[in-house]
Amino acid sequence: CTLQAQLAISTGRRETARAGIDDLTEVSTQLTGLQAWASSNRQPIHRAPEFAAWRDRADEVHNRCQRMRTDYHLSAHFQRTGVSDDSVATTLALLRDSRFRKPPSPEQIAAQRQARAEAREESVSMSA
Repeated sequence: CTLQAQLAISTGRRETARAGIDDLTEVSTQLTGLQAWASSNRQPIHRAPEFAAWRDRADEVHNRCQRMRTDYHLSAHFQRTGVSDDSVATTLALLRDSRFRKPPSPEQIAAQRQARAEAREESVSMSA
């Protein structure tokens, strides 16, 4: 691999890392807006307009940034973006906070109820 090719690869990795940090900043800023909406409207955050789209994007950004932090080729570039590792870790944890999860769908709730009912029936039949 020539020096020019290595520099091009390095530049690409640096740009990828920077884009990851920019996306992480964007979704955390959007979260602040969603929290403000929920507070001012006295509604759960998952009822905020665009929450579902934000949640999907936040999951994608979270997963991508986690991969970059552990990728041998990208982690150094990710660390050199000027954002502290503690700040990144805190933001990533915040994106996974249970307060910001999608509520379960009606189908999921029904499946959970069914599973609990079956477990109760099974425990009753085992004790008999």
